Amino acid sequence: MNVFPVCDAHLHLSALPLSCLEYMPFPCKICTCALSIEEFSEQKKRAETVRKKGVTVLCALGIHPLYLDSLSVSALRNVLCTEEKSAVEAIGEIGLDFFTPELRAKEKEQLSLFALQLELAEQYSLPAVIHLRKALGALFSHKDILQKLKKCPSVVFHGFEGSRNDAEALLKRGVNAYFGIGKTILKGDKSAMDCVKRLEKSRLLFETDAPYQTLRFESVSAPRDVAAVVERSSEIADFDFAQDACAVFDRAFFPKRCASSIIVQ
Repeated sequence: MNVFPVCDAHLHLSALPLSCLEYMPFPCKICTCALSIEEFSEQKKRAETVRKKGVTVLCALGIHPLYLDSLSVSALRNVLCTEEKSAVEAIGEIGLDFFTPELRAKEKEQLSLFALQLELAEQYSLPAVIHLRKALGALFSHKDILQKLKKCPSVVFHGFEGSRNDAEALLKRGVNAYFGIGKTILKGDKSAMDCVKRLEKSRLLFETDAPYQTLRFESVSAPRDVAAVVERSSEIADFDFAQDACAVFDRAFFPKRCASSIIVQ
């Protein structure tokens, strides 16, 4: 099988070049996010292609804070209520983005949609995949959002840009949180480096955000790049993250299944 034993906790199958799907090696487990019904349909088709490689594919759907008009809450709820329900295995990516003044001006709308989608994650017992950019302060200041996060079975903070202290604060508040480390660590991002060195290892996931999160001189990011992220993180932490990658992925994205297996044992 053209598969290697690490996991990519965040990518976008529907946006990947076909060459990535057909010719490149894949991590053994991936989470892929769609931002619209059209993307979700394409994502499902591509997921079947990748599954034939022996890859476990978890498909997510949600309203991204940068694309508030690409999907409605009612459309998302309809997918969850129909025969498509089993095809949605996480709500995401959802969250807050205040990177520009224009985005900050939509804070109220972003918060409203974020809250409604967290309620869906709780209702359907699905993991929530979170996008936060320049918005950690807002997250901590809205206690209603924190309460909704606590009610989700698990919360995966994609491309986590906060500090180790921020991550630990979320855990102390009772959020079953996991934190995605991406290709920024290959550029020496200090917060990411501190997280892999000092944060609880069982809370760390690794990702590419393929095809979007590129390094200098790269035209596209590929799922295979997660191997470099894991390798560099392991060097920084003096810890072999690859050895537990699949187990951490499963706890983050299949929390109920993992809890049941622990009870049975």
